[in-house]
Amino acid sequence: MKKFFIIAALFALSASSCSLLTLTESEPTLLPPTPTSTPDPCSPENIISEVEDLQALVNSFQDGTIIANNTDVNQIIFPLMRLQEIQTEIRKIKVPDCLETLKNTSLEYTSSVINYLLIFMNIRDPESEELNASVQNSQIIWQSVLKEFNNVLATAGMEPQQLPELNQLFPQGESLGAVVSNTGTQAVNIRSAPNLDASIVASLEAGMQAPALGRTEAGDWIQVNLEGVLGWVFAETVTINVPIENLPVVEAVP
Repeated sequence: MKKFFIIAALFALSASSCSLLTLTESEPTLLPPTPTSTPDPCSPENIISEVEDLQALVNSFQDGTIIANNTDVNQIIFPLMRLQEIQTEIRKIKVPDCLETLKNTSLEYTSSVINYLLIFMNIRDPESEELNASVQNSQIIWQSVLKEFNNVLATAGMEPQQLPELNQLFPQGESLGAVVSNTGTQAVNIRSAPNLDASIVASLEAGMQAPALGRTEAGDWIQVNLEGVLGWVFAETVTINVPIENLPVVEAVP
């Protein structure tokens, strides 16, 4: 009888040991949290990707500026409104601290462009001293924008871009106001070159207008800028608000 109790006691101890072992194995092991590092947006390998959205908006504003500079004063309110929309988008965009100077300089530039366009709308004189002074101020600020952008390129180890000449940024005063209109009922094709075999790059829909930039020597084709797309329209399919001879002759690229 005593042997039975000893065996039973050993069995109970063995069962208790098994239970403790199982409990110990099922307990979760607490590991220290893995440290995570936040990428530096201003580092050479990241700064270019950070500036892309801002650069795209500034480029869109520049395209809109060229269109506005070539739009008739009676229609200039429409590209001007678009420029104000882009300016608002630039103001809302979030950038890291290292790009704040570029953003603020870009906003200063957009304000200067909008300002001289408003002056032109009110004065309607491309030879006005006030207008020319405002345009010149805008050109100076644009160079500051390019300088800041080159600073970003330098941070990333890239070659700086050459500053374009001022007369490439802004059309000359005598080109203001030259506009072609589609007064017909069907769309007019805008082609990549001044011939009917050239590819179609855009369409000037019925009732739409586009700034006229130049003409062929024969005056049978007109170069236009439709929302940043450069192309050629056959002169007989559109109307133009100035004598076609007033447009500069443009050598078409074959």
